Amino acid sequence: YTNSDESDYKADTYNVSLSQTMFGALTTVTLGYSRGFDDIFDNTQSDFKETADHQNYHISLSQVLTKKMLLSLNYDAVTDEGYLQNPYRNVLVLNDPADPDAGFNFNTPENYPNTRTSNALSANLLYYLPYRASVRTNYRYYTDDWDIDAHTVEVGYTHPLRDKWMLELRYRYYTQSDADFYSDVFQYPNQQNFMARDKELSEFSDHTLGFGVSYSLLNDNWGYIDRATLNFKYDHIWFKYDNFTDVTKSDLPEYEFDAGVMQLYFSAWY
Repeated sequence: YTNSDESDYKADTYNVSLSQTMFGALTTVTLGYSRGFDDIFDNTQSDFKETADHQNYHISLSQVLTKKMLLSLNYDAVTDEGYLQNPYRNVLVLNDPADPDAGFNFNTPENYPNTRTSNALSANLLYYLPYRASVRTNYRYYTDDWDIDAHTVEVGYTHPLRDKWMLELRYRYYTQSDADFYSDVFQYPNQQNFMARDKELSEFSDHTLGFGVSYSLLNDNWGYIDRATLNFKYDHIWFKYDNFTDVTKSDLPEYEFDAGVMQLYFSAWY
């Protein structure tokens, strides 16, 4: 059970999963289900309240192919229903469709469909190298009934340093098409039934390059704790949006930015 409480968004999520190993522990099948209930508010309107429900069905198969190779296949089906948009965001509309130089305005609120069905398939392959290191590769395909198709490819390498240190390098590439009701600029306020200008629904791609390092804190077991590590990870991400323009600049260039993400955390196994 997970609870999230913000000034304008409250979410409760329940999830359960069941795993079964078979064939001498060489095969593992996992079934999972989660259900989420969200309440959406608008800090600028005291009487505004909407709801959204989410369901996720998950199945995965992990198979030991050889003593050095592990394959994992995953499938997720997600259904969303209710208020699925942002209450604060508006779309960009031309002031005069016959005269593009007349400028534009943000006076028209977004309007999304109240249902969304998504499907995702992924495959992960892990190979252990003779010197305790490992390489892994991952591919994921996503599609939904908003006409978004997405592809994710990731490769990683993990290498031990002496007895206590572990180094990880990784690269990830993501690309997606835009939603069928998305547009950077609309001609009219009521141009179509559904209208969106969320950059996450546009056509875009991103590259991630990262590394991680972990340090083992224990030489032997300590009470109920079998193992403990201190971990640091850093990712640098480059985002490029192909049909979402930066309206803060006069020449309206395609929007792009980069970000650095750092994580520092402690892990324990018991």
